[in-house]
Amino acid sequence: MISKKYSAANHPDLENYDPSKPIKNLIYLVANNLYGGVMRFPLPFGFMRWLEGEEINSFDVTKISAERRMGYSLEVDLEYPLDLHDDHNCYPLAPEHKTVQDEELSPYSQELWEELHATNGLTLQGRGNTS
Repeated sequence: MISKKYSAANHPDLENYDPSKPIKNLIYLVANNLYGGVMRFPLPFGFMRWLEGEEINSFDVTKISAERRMGYSLEVDLEYPLDLHDDHNCYPLAPEHKTVQDEELSPYSQELWEELHATNGLTLQGRGNTS
């Protein structure tokens, strides 16, 4: 998957091939009906419970078969190294549903917000902490 806005192939059959760089092939895929696609898989419908003590200690997500009748929902704490943020800025690996507070906006985003709302006479500081 390309999680960047731009990527270039590097292959011996291309006229701009650079042998000093690794070979890189690209494929373009279009995905339609994503909802319908995931509906092919079973959804949870009951009998849910939290794992306990030894079950948690022996749990290995890599050993769960996609063919099992029982699945898991996981609540995890992630450590997401800062050096990966720029690589993943177009496709965040762990998005979350939250309301962004004004003070969390970058200076550029604050300026952009005010520029987009200038016709209404609004400023970021004058509108309160609603988003």
